[in-house]
Amino acid sequence: MKKIFLVIIIILSFCVTVTYLVLTKNVLPSLNKNPQIYRGVAFTPKDFTRSGFSDFYSKAQQTGNIVGWYGDWLELADYKKAPYVLTDSLKENNLDILLIISPFLQSTGEFIRPLTPEVKQDYLQGMEMYLKKYQPKFLGIGIEVNVFADKASEKLAAFVELFNSAYDKAKSISPETRIFTVFQYEYLTGNRGGLFGGSDINVPQWDLLNKFNKADLFAFTSYPMLVFHDPKDIPQNYYSEVLKYTDKPVIFTELGWIRNLPDSLSNSLTDWQSTSEEQAEFITLFSIYTKELHPQIVIWSFLYDQPSAPEFFRHAGLLGLATDFTDMTAWQAWQQYKLNNK
Repeated sequence: MKKIFLVIIIILSFCVTVTYLVLTKNVLPSLNKNPQIYRGVAFTPKDFTRSGFSDFYSKAQQTGNIVGWYGDWLELADYKKAPYVLTDSLKENNLDILLIISPFLQSTGEFIRPLTPEVKQDYLQGMEMYLKKYQPKFLGIGIEVNVFADKASEKLAAFVELFNSAYDKAKSISPETRIFTVFQYEYLTGNRGGLFGGSDINVPQWDLLNKFNKADLFAFTSYPMLVFHDPKDIPQNYYSEVLKYTDKPVIFTELGWIRNLPDSLSNSLTDWQSTSEEQAEFITLFSIYTKELHPQIVIWSFLYDQPSAPEFFRHAGLLGLATDFTDMTAWQAWQQYKLNNK
């Protein structure tokens, strides 16, 4: 009788444990529903005309099911601004949006505007407007926060505090929205030589992940051609290294490799010249090297080449702008990557 009673207790204990895991969404693999996979491009039309937008939406549908937009947090405070217009347009074209807002410029280490109580209130109110209107699946806050921290470490605490406040408010409005911040992957891993201009040996910044414990996932930008001359130079464990430091989901909000250098840099950066074949090879290797990560979102930064992009990145599109452009090597590699990662 005691043995039977013990068996019943064990079974009940197991049932309670499984129920708890389900309710906290920390479910067993066999019980977990596979998350939807997102692949796509950032909002990079060939021009900003009505026909350019129409062409972009058509091409974006062929690259996947999501489009990235990244910009000033205060844009959310006005229903007429780009985040609202673009979200509506993407919905009409059966595309999701990955919206990432930021209160700082990582390139300068400066806040776009001082974080006064009034500014923080404006930011939170704008975010509330957007969340109430759309209840998006994802919302990023802060772009390449580790680069910002490297340039202005004394300002990091203020951003972390703002992120935590925004996270709590966002969850109270739209509980299912997954909130995150974005890190620059090369910088994070200590690869700050090459075109970053620093030493080839640097201390990694993995500890910064711990400052954002509330984040639902960790997001990264990755441009390995800034430190590696050839895709073959990228170590096979380059991306899987992140698994040593977090068990949270991982996504890539910006990904890129150039097709070739602009003429203005071809003489000064001869060692960094590239080809469409290398661009395509990187896409293929990225697919292989990130299998263990199962990234739910991967966004290529440029659908079309962008003349207004930083000079080095002006030929990083899957497609060129020239009317006689016919090199579809990278485009085809991305199509294959998308098909292999549904």
